[in-house]
Amino acid sequence: MSQSSKIVTCLQQGGAVVARLRYDWWHYVLLTGADSRWIYMLTPIIKKRVFKAMT
Repeated sequence: MSQSSKIVTCLQQGGAVVARLRYDWWHYVLLTGADSRWIYMLTPIIKKRVFKAMT
């Protein structure tokens, strides 16, 4: 996702985004913030490892 995307702009201005993604199965997450390196999210899945973004 580029720094100029509408989603990143929304997150950097204090907004939140609901997104549907597939990680073993389809589910929804809440994107809560962004900086120059990361997009932060809340997810109902409990994992013991860090999610890696696919580019």
